[in-house]
Amino acid sequence: VVDASLFPENVSIVSIDPPAWTGYGDTLGEREVQIVHRIAGLPPKGYRVIEASVNPSTILIRGPSERLKRIGAIPTAPIDVTHAMGDIEVSVPLDLERGMIADDTNRIRVHVVVKKEIGSRKVDGVRVLLRGLASRWKTKSDPVVAVVFHGPLASLEALNPQDVEAFADAAAVETPGSYGFRVDVNEIPGLTIQDIDPVKITVVIEKRK
Repeated sequence: VVDASLFPENVSIVSIDPPAWTGYGDTLGEREVQIVHRIAGLPPKGYRVIEASVNPSTILIRGPSERLKRIGAIPTAPIDVTHAMGDIEVSVPLDLERGMIADDTNRIRVHVVVKKEIGSRKVDGVRVLLRGLASRWKTKSDPVVAVVFHGPLASLEALNPQDVEAFADAAAVETPGSYGFRVDVNEIPGLTIQDIDPVKITVVIEKRK
């Protein structure tokens, strides 16, 4: 006997050849199994997959009973994330073994959370501009600091010391000598400043000849 329920609704049995067969076969059964997502590839540099979820999480499948017992979970078709720079939500088919049938496979949706990779980076050798210093004065040496930024790794890796604007207010300088200044740094869009080292600098001011 052929179970007609194993075939799609638009398929009907016309004939069976041979009409009868004697042997030892497996019985048909059904079982609810878990659905697992399958991610293919890696996101672009600076991004990573945080998590993924499947809805529904289980599905009823039918097929030979002995083979059903060996199935722990049903994977989805691969979900490509090689160009993902944000969340993905797609409908995907199931990667069913031959001879297995599942209903409503078009309902399977996978949500993949893709986020920017976040980290910190120390930028050394950032020159400090002495704002307001009169033209008759000069520094004995160029003051420099190190600045630690926090944010997306892709932005951090592209950062150069020349991109960082550090400054101190030297408008009050009226005579040569050694001065202490507090250093500030202009913000860079998308990044936060975690530390300035040192935040206070000592600079020797000399008169230009």
